[in-house]
Formats: sequence, structure tokens, C-alpha cells
Amino acid sequence: MQKRKPRVINADERHPRVPVALEQAVGAWFVHNGRAYLVARAPAATFKDAVLDLVPSATLADDDIDLVARWWLLCGLVEARRPMTLYASREEALSDQVQLDRSTAAR
Repeated sequence: MQKRKPRVINADERHPRVPVALEQAVGAWFVHNGRAYLVARAPAATFKDAVLDLVPSATLADDDIDLVARWWLLCGLVEARRPMTLYASREEALSDQVQLDRSTAAR
């Protein structure tokens, strides 16, 4: 039996059902509990909480989440029709959060 070579994932490779490349996903920002976090650098617990807010039945057993796992989770959220809103910058994420807070307070 011949061994297969490990598959190398390029940074610009896209999940077949998600129009976000790995590099774009981990370089994006998300808002959780009023704070903006970089996907790649958010504490694992914070990222898990944000995912669980969108899909409560998700189970995330590991204490840490590497970049590819974070990307696959983001892809899974899109597939489950519960996408996490991602922003190109921290400023954009915080600006959108302020606008959401204002519109909620006005109700």
C-alpha cells in the first residue's frame, strides 16, 4: 500500500462552500461582548464563546484552537446559516458595534 503525501493547504485556498480564504478569515475581526478581537489572536475561550453564541450545540473540547480550526469553525457557521460577522479591521468592528448599540438603545 502506497502512502499518500500530506495535503498542503495554501493560505488562499477556499472552503468549497465559503467565499472566505483562510488568510482572510484569520486576519478578520469579530465582536464579542462589545469588544473587537482578531480571529487569529483572540483567546481560545473568547472565540469559543462567540461561536457558541451562534451555535449553542457546538462542542469545542480542546483548550486551544489553531488557525485552521478557527477557519473551519467559521466555515461551519456559514454552512449552518449562522455566520459570524467579520470585519477587515478593529476600527470597523468597533464602529459597527457602536452603531448596533445605539440602534438597540433607541428601541
